[in-house]
Amino acid sequence: LKGVLRRRGFAVETPEELTASYKAIYQNPERHYDLYLLLEDFIEFDERFLLWRGRHVRMVERMIGMKHGTGGSLGVNYLEKTLAKKFFPELWAVRTELTS
Repeated sequence: LKGVLRRRGFAVETPEELTASYKAIYQNPERHYDLYLLLEDFIEFDERFLLWRGRHVRMVERMIGMKHGTGGSLGVNYLEKTLAKKFFPELWAVRTELTS
């Protein structure tokens, strides 16, 4: 994603630059329609993965309880810590800027 944006002339080296680039795209979707759609696809992917993680944690808890995970992890305790992780945090952050 950063490579595509960089080739299109957007600054993407820092989280702040990336958020500003996303904001510029969202504020002018007609000019950057293909990038707008791409950003929406990425946030849709991120959201769906977050939902899957939540379901996965509950399924693991249902199957093995609070035991260690089958791969040697801390099981549910570890998985619950991953629930807040996002692949594209700047895409989520830009929503705050767009609505303030």
